[in-house]
Amino acid sequence: AAHARPRAPSLRERAEQLELAQEAMGIVTWIWDIPSGRVQWYGDLSPLLGLAPGGFSGQFPDYLARVHPEDALRAKDTFVDCLKGRYPSYHAMERIVRPDGTVRWLETYGRAEYGEDGRAERMAGVVKDISEAKRLEAARIRAEQLVARVFAASPYCMAIARVADGKLLAVNAEFERVTGHRADEVLGQSVFEIDLWDEPQARDRMLADLRSGAVVRNRPVRMRGRNGRPFPGAMSAFLMEHDGEALLVGIVHDL
Repeated sequence: AAHARPRAPSLRERAEQLELAQEAMGIVTWIWDIPSGRVQWYGDLSPLLGLAPGGFSGQFPDYLARVHPEDALRAKDTFVDCLKGRYPSYHAMERIVRPDGTVRWLETYGRAEYGEDGRAERMAGVVKDISEAKRLEAARIRAEQLVARVFAASPYCMAIARVADGKLLAVNAEFERVTGHRADEVLGQSVFEIDLWDEPQARDRMLADLRSGAVVRNRPVRMRGRNGRPFPGAMSAFLMEHDGEALLVGIVHDL
């Protein structure tokens, strides 16, 4: 017996599937037919604005009224620049203020299509709530600033170098005092170029231990200063990843 061909989904079913997919991704999309003035929304922007379902009119002026006062002019200019053809597309991030005073971040994308006379005939866009990503970004920046202050003020000699090539990315004031190397002279150079390790093999052994999960704490080492003289120290170290690169953080107590 012949197998029945699967039924193609109806337009309504496809619209429902699209709406479910967008809801799962946390996005809302829109298409504006400019000659007719008709705006078609796929998904409800109301919850993102802190409104009851269906409470958003779908009109740009009403959206703009919810944008944070410090971002409203820029949001309007960005939209108008695309509408008038100054830029065929845009990507923006702006804050909105919900009725209860809560501030949220939205990311918006838009694109226009123009007629032969250069006027926009159609615009389409995407809106997404990125508040959680912004919160995490702000927390990361605060943490990095805190680490930077601790790094700079530490009474111990500290340095951060790339694992792959040993290039120094950061050193603190105590590193400069103990080794005699100025930061502006050594940053970007490898620990091998400045002969920082009196026994380079010791660095290899320490890296191997760290990669195996061992804890390196107060390990006796011999480092070499700018004057070429070796000096003993006790090193603690750990590996970290930043921007896709493996880094070695070393802390040396000068003995």
